[in-house]
Amino acid sequence: MKKQKIITYLLIASFILLVINIVVDKIVKQLPKEPEKTDLTPGEISERFENVVREFGIDKDWIKSKTPKEKTSVSDISSFEIRIPQGLPVAVVLNELNRTFLDENVTLTSKETTKGKITTLKILSNKNIMLQADFIPDATLTRKTANLGFIIDDIDKISDKKVDEILSLPESFAFSLVPSDRSEKLKQKILASSKEYVVLFNDDIDEVRFKLSPDYNDKRLKGSIRNILGSFSESKLYIIDEKSDLFKSSVNAILEKDFDARKLKLFPMNSFVTVKGKNEQDLQSLFSYYCQSSNSSGNKVFLISADDFIELKSVLETFRKRGYRFVFPSSLKFGVM
Repeated sequence: MKKQKIITYLLIASFILLVINIVVDKIVKQLPKEPEKTDLTPGEISERFENVVREFGIDKDWIKSKTPKEKTSVSDISSFEIRIPQGLPVAVVLNELNRTFLDENVTLTSKETTKGKITTLKILSNKNIMLQADFIPDATLTRKTANLGFIIDDIDKISDKKVDEILSLPESFAFSLVPSDRSEKLKQKILASSKEYVVLFNDDIDEVRFKLSPDYNDKRLKGSIRNILGSFSESKLYIIDEKSDLFKSSVNAILEKDFDARKLKLFPMNSFVTVKGKNEQDLQSLFSYYCQSSNSSGNKVFLISADDFIELKSVLETFRKRGYRFVFPSSLKFGVM
């Protein structure tokens, strides 16, 4: 009887182990497989390497081919000397190169020499050197860059959900607010999200306490102006739509006089660049054109819709690599662009 129990226990244990094995095998099969790393030719490695380097706005004249320092069994090894401009840490370029070759069958090693601060990079495949490059910091070199700002100009037309989505973005930008009760509530969310807002004067100011009508006398107009400035005292800029009836009316003269007395500046909307494309590709192309044709001060502020700003996300990252800075509009000095 005792022997029979032992046999029974063993059979149960065997059954349990079999079930566990089947379940584990099924789970393992369902797990995503790591992609197989591919072998790259020296030419492919060199092409990817140069593409990454150029993404950082490094001029072609700063990249020189040279004879490899070390002997290798690979006949067509690539060797470069790259001068790195001021403001671009070599480590940033190396990090991007590591990310680019992460899924390939290559190994990247780098070493910085104490003398001259030269960083030597080697890319190896199957223990053979396929590419080597010396990165040499050069404080005399500068990239063509600019400081760019954004003003989201359609917050009064988008839902609260979309507003929250935009506010969650890490970029530095501002919203234009037309004085209203809703704008007063929105400004609190904007400030709580560490963003900026600017006040826009146009024909859409309907709230009685903010309204600027040419039918009002000077005293009442000044009262409306005082209410606007008091309710939106954290505004970093003040903008007026030069195409509006408000701008063309007698109110504008009173508005400008009041602003002068307060030592405040009122910017017409054409002080900024309105960027809007027919589609995503057109938008990105237009934005790239404006960035690369920045005026001599290197500053530019864009008026853009919330949806278009989101669509520019990948392009912003491209220009950030090149040294462009995206800052709050209030930190820039600008005139008509």
